[in-house]
Amino acid sequence: MVYRAENINENLPIVVSIPHSGEEIPVEVGESMTKGVLLPAVDWYLPKLYDFLTDMGVDSVVNHINRHVIDVNRGEMTGIGSPNQCLVYTKNTMGRDIYTKNPDRNEMKRRIEAYYKPYHDALAEIITQKKEKYGEVWLFDLHSFALGADADIVLGSLDGKTMSDDKLDAIAEIFASNGFTAAKNVPFKGGHIIKYHGRNENVYAVQVELNYQAYIARRRFGNEENPAVDGELWNDCRAKLEKSFKNIIEYINCKNRP
Repeated sequence: MVYRAENINENLPIVVSIPHSGEEIPVEVGESMTKGVLLPAVDWYLPKLYDFLTDMGVDSVVNHINRHVIDVNRGEMTGIGSPNQCLVYTKNTMGRDIYTKNPDRNEMKRRIEAYYKPYHDALAEIITQKKEKYGEVWLFDLHSFALGADADIVLGSLDGKTMSDDKLDAIAEIFASNGFTAAKNVPFKGGHIIKYHGRNENVYAVQVELNYQAYIARRRFGNEENPAVDGELWNDCRAKLEKSFKNIIEYINCKNRP
């Protein structure tokens, strides 16, 4: 369920998390879903969009399970209910019922053991290894969004709790210098992943939200799956992201950075 990138660059104290791009629905979960229900608001295609990071040697953890099965960016105690707040959703983001019979707490516990904990364990293992080797870790939690902001990219640090303002400003300036409009902590401050894994000293964690309109297509998105991609927009965005992360790596490796 979890993929760890190979070809790790031993000089990089960087870890990437991609928690919401999975499309896999386990058979036992799919059998209880409403026939024909759509599962929108997946962070579509991010592993492919960011696959240049593997060539750079960046260590990644990618979740292949659809977020509607269990959301690894929510705390374990958030329970069953709203897709905006809960661990296990009963409705999609358009308010449509997902199940013919909603999951109960026993099913939620089963999903935690089967899908949730393995993701966080893999992420914690890599972060621990990197911190022991370098003394610090930079965690980039990669997401995308369809609505909520006019910016191309929104960086979240829980208002400075998981990354200092000067570091966040530097990252925002890098994205801006490569042609993106970048916002900070509005409207997306960050979720459970950066809160939980960024709670330790010398772990600098940031949630990176990329607008669908910056890489999929310049249109509004609704109750749909696997939206069609504008190839020219995709290629332009990917090139700008690659330049941005090259600059971010240079910044992280700079001994004189704040």
